[in-house]
Amino acid sequence: MRYVDRATVPAPESLTDTDGAGAREMRRAAARYAAAGVPALLPAVPAAEPPVNAQKPFNFAAYKGTDVTAALEALFHKKCAYCESSYKAVVSLQVEHFRPKGRVDGVVDHPGYWWLAANWENLLPSCVHCNGNEYHEVRRFGGEPAYALAAEGSAYKLGKYDHFPIRGQRAFGHADDLNVEDPLLIDPTRRDPAEHLQWLVEGGLSLVAPRQVGEDAWDPYGWATYRTFGLNRQGLVEARTELMLQIVRQQKRSERLLERAVTMPASPYRDGMIEEAFAGLDELEAYALPDQPYSMMVRVLLNTHRQELAVRFQDLLAEMPAPVAAPA
Repeated sequence: MRYVDRATVPAPESLTDTDGAGAREMRRAAARYAAAGVPALLPAVPAAEPPVNAQKPFNFAAYKGTDVTAALEALFHKKCAYCESSYKAVVSLQVEHFRPKGRVDGVVDHPGYWWLAANWENLLPSCVHCNGNEYHEVRRFGGEPAYALAAEGSAYKLGKYDHFPIRGQRAFGHADDLNVEDPLLIDPTRRDPAEHLQWLVEGGLSLVAPRQVGEDAWDPYGWATYRTFGLNRQGLVEARTELMLQIVRQQKRSERLLERAVTMPASPYRDGMIEEAFAGLDELEAYALPDQPYSMMVRVLLNTHRQELAVRFQDLLAEMPAPVAAPA
């Protein structure tokens, strides 16, 4: 999971136009919920619109408009907002409501955040596993407490679905102040995941964990996000680890070049060997770009490795021209 600036992609017109699909749907939804006795302060449905049935669930559809999905795919580069897996080659985008539109798990009589169903700020792209509610095998990190979740054998039921834990006072209607809520799940367009989650390598595997904020305490946002989305579900760990090993192999090749160079007298040949080593590392930067899967894991790997090399080979690098002597 990585931070994404939502302002880099314009909001879809179908959701922002005063008579667009989103506005029309919200007028019909307001009428439906008002008829069912739910406070609805949005404009009532015009007489020209078909009547609504308060007994049937409202069919929200504006959030699935083609310009909405295109905007989300541009914003997140066709990756899941939560686990950073690329879905473009295997499944269709799932448009996920950060605040659930229909109901809220464990909150009696909550109608769902229906008034945000066509709100651009409430929409994120998701893979089926993060957005659903399925059983997954998981890999636990050292010191992790036991899962207090529904289980089938060694598999746990994971995924967001209509789960939305908060601290503070929950909003129940359109007039309530959402700023009073403190969502425990991380919306990566509002909160930087790097401040709440960390990457670990344990047993040769690439794992995610919430940051520790005390001897036996975990960052609450990192913890809720990590557990809800199952960020160490088995398939996800396998995919991240495969990429991690690919990165590490190239890093090792560059290390071997530097280890040879450090034993040689100064010469253009040695300088070329050092430059080749860092050219190989520079090529890995492409894997840390925002459009690449698991790019935040790669960024942490690259930064950590560069820092280690700067310490390990500081005398050698001090002899090189500035661009090589001070790797990013």
